[in-house]
Amino acid sequence: MSCESFLTDGSFRAVHQQHQAETRRLLEKARKQGSVRLIEVLERDEHSLTRILEGLDQIEADHADAVAGEELDLRDLARGDRDSA
Repeated sequence: MSCESFLTDGSFRAVHQQHQAETRRLLEKARKQGSVRLIEVLERDEHSLTRILEGLDQIEADHADAVAGEELDLRDLARGDRDSA
């Protein structure tokens, strides 16, 4: 999860969420067992997965804003308001 070339998109959201849930489960178990090195690795993975999911959220929000803006522009054009386009 630390590869700088890692790319994903919203179609993999469920996979990332499932991976995050499993990582959190393993992290809880590692904490109970006191496995210091495993805790470090799992915390780093959990942080990466959180960033991935937050990034997907932002991409989806930006896309929704862009689509909403396009719809407004089309309505303006339909009314003949060419200055807004």
